[in-house]
Amino acid sequence: MLAYFQAGDLQGLVNAVAGAQVPAGSPIYAGSYGPNAAAAGSINALPDGRYAPMFSIQPATSRVAYRGRRLPADQAGPLDSAYAGEIPREAPSVPLAARDRRRWGRELGCRFRDSIRQARTAGVDVETWQFDELLREVAAGSSAEQRAYRDYTTGILEGLLTGRPELGDEPEQGIVWTAAWSLRRLPTLSIGSTPGLEEFWQALNNAALLYVGQEYAPFRGPPEAAARDWSTGQRLLLREGVVRPQLGRKYVVGMTPGFHSRFDILQGNVDGKPQAWVNSWRTRYVRARVAAARVAGFGQFNFCEDNCTPERMLGAVRAAAAGIQASRGG
Repeated sequence: MLAYFQAGDLQGLVNAVAGAQVPAGSPIYAGSYGPNAAAAGSINALPDGRYAPMFSIQPATSRVAYRGRRLPADQAGPLDSAYAGEIPREAPSVPLAARDRRRWGRELGCRFRDSIRQARTAGVDVETWQFDELLREVAAGSSAEQRAYRDYTTGILEGLLTGRPELGDEPEQGIVWTAAWSLRRLPTLSIGSTPGLEEFWQALNNAALLYVGQEYAPFRGPPEAAARDWSTGQRLLLREGVVRPQLGRKYVVGMTPGFHSRFDILQGNVDGKPQAWVNSWRTRYVRARVAAARVAGFGQFNFCEDNCTPERMLGAVRAAAAGIQASRGG
């Protein structure tokens, strides 16, 4: 998984993949926000490259989708016009519908699928979608706040999975990213005593081809200890139940190159270590991570700002490739 880059840095990322010795036969899903024909062409040209554009729950990143449907009149006709307009929110920056949350969430997910359908009609080869992200609010705050965010997210996942059957869409699983807090906290909530949680888990498992946990660890201390700690969310998924272990087996370790200035969110190279040190630390981390729990793959998020130099891109992709190799016993 390689996610989030600027158009001007895509060729550098493609070059990094070419030089990273990714094990043969490993699907490489890559994409940034929204469908883009040039990005699709470059990514699909890679051996095993599969273009997967991202879609964000955040209104700032998905302004057009939040404002209303963008469909020709003949396609909009069969759809419920009550959900054609702007998604109602309590405040412009809040990624949550103010009412009828599951239904508005489903509409937002369908709007994301609209853009994929339109891109494919225009000749863009889109393999699948990525969703960014399960917010910490699905498992943080008051019970009422958690329920509101879970209902809204449940709807988004349902819409992304099914699209609009009225317009010919077929069910299509994609890649779901989750914040570290929700990754660890969600599996500890009781399904029996948490309203809406069972529906949430079912929608998530139905929609997710792959489930990416944001393991944005600080590159500090023994990487083996860090790997054990950051595997907690996946190990909790695998521990009990029926649906949650299925998600645990779809789990991808989501990392980040580590040089972005937002260390408060992405962490990474917080102590300003040289590239060679970072490369060594991460290689040990991914090998220890494979030992902690079997995973479906490795990924890197955010090839922007200081993360997009050739050396740092190459180091990040090589770390993911090393994780795949380790998971194969190499």
